[in-house]
Amino acid sequence: MGKYAWHLLLTIGALSVWYPESSAQESLNQWRIKEVHFSSKVGWGFPLGRTGDVLTPKYSSSMGLDISLMNKYFFLNPFLDFLAYDYDQVLEDPEFAYRLEHGKGGIFALNLTGCMRTRQKNWGVFAYAGPSLSVVTEPRATVDSPNELVKLSNTRTWGPALRAGAGVDYKLGNVYLFLESGYLLHGSKVQNRPIQVISLYGGLRTNITRVADKVVEIITQDPSLTN
Repeated sequence: MGKYAWHLLLTIGALSVWYPESSAQESLNQWRIKEVHFSSKVGWGFPLGRTGDVLTPKYSSSMGLDISLMNKYFFLNPFLDFLAYDYDQVLEDPEFAYRLEHGKGGIFALNLTGCMRTRQKNWGVFAYAGPSLSVVTEPRATVDSPNELVKLSNTRTWGPALRAGAGVDYKLGNVYLFLESGYLLHGSKVQNRPIQVISLYGGLRTNITRVADKVVEIITQDPSLTN
């Protein structure tokens, strides 16, 4: 996770402590929202099949929102995946004279999923599915022989994807601890190999309902932000 992601996580965490946990808020009620949680996850994304010839999983992360609706069984789950990999180029690229091994690649995905959840006391089970917009980065190397330099660059491939998963959580005070497994099917290929990933994450979910309600209140009351 990059330094800006950590700054965002720490800021939201501090705000969630400053504003205590609350039930449904007046401003959020207008949008049929009961609660908002911020989730942060860490784990790995394991490539399936021949994709494993190119991508080797590294420590990865994810963050997003858990937006509980008035119906307690349903919620929205927009989140970002930052899947990191060691990368070995297996096919020649006509734009580059050399293949590259032991590089750094990644899959970055914006996921917009709908979810279902059921709870039994402190335990909960959930499942989600939805579309995703994803970019795959692949490293490349250019050798500048006269200057004795190797210049590294990245190629990027944008495309649609599908994201689905399921998990279990446990309520511990005002936070939720959870484990989840997910599946990512990307619409493009890497080194002429289909991109399919199984993700395994563990994480923490924090209630930021008061913070979200305050933001909505400011936006709806300030004409310059709604015009």
